[in-house]
Amino acid sequence: MKYCTRAHVWLRRNIVRVAIVVLLIVHGALLFYPGP
Repeated sequence: MKYCTRAHVWLRRNIVRVAIVVLLIVHGALLFYPGP
């Protein structure tokens, strides 16, 4: 339970960083692989 709580707190603290990284990866993927 303690580990889950720590992971949850870390996720909440770094949710912005994670979102930015995901957006960058998606943006790069769209640039490298343009859709039809």
